[in-house]
Amino acid sequence: MKVQTKKILKYGLFSGLGFAGLTAVFDYIDGHDFKLWKFLFGFFFFGLAMGASIRYDLKKYAQQEQNSN
Repeated sequence: MKVQTKKILKYGLFSGLGFAGLTAVFDYIDGHDFKLWKFLFGFFFFGLAMGASIRYDLKKYAQQEQNSN
């Protein structure tokens, strides 16, 4: 597996987990019950969005590095 792919997966996984976890904590503080479907949706949706974002940034950075050489 490429280094870039590993970075994308790690970033997407941790950011999705962090977002879903914080959402669940705020729901718990507000007195709402834990909803697994909401947690999983937030995890996957936000994780995919952040993974796509970091992919774009890494690709742009690699192009800048290549152009500077």
